[in-house]
Amino acid sequence: MQIGIHVSEKSGVSDERLRGQVGSLYITRRKNYTAITKVIAVKVPITVLRDIEELVEKGYYQNVSDFVREAIRRLLAEYKEKGILSKEPKPELGVR
Repeated sequence: MQIGIHVSEKSGVSDERLRGQVGSLYITRRKNYTAITKVIAVKVPITVLRDIEELVEKGYYQNVSDFVREAIRRLLAEYKEKGILSKEPKPELGVR
């Protein structure tokens, strides 16, 4: 189940994990975890988008968003392996 909420500075959100977050957040509740995600906008060259869409059409990813999430996870993992980012999980948002 996924619900969308809009958080503003004055919203009085009771969940501590959401305090300080502004914008559109989505809460997805599963049996073993709750993921809290935020919608972001990115601009990519049209040629890059066409390549991503081709991968989606070939079944490598469910959709463009799925590709972007996976690309971000992989890049962050690289930074963690290089010691640029902490390897410790950040428990505040969307931890499984």
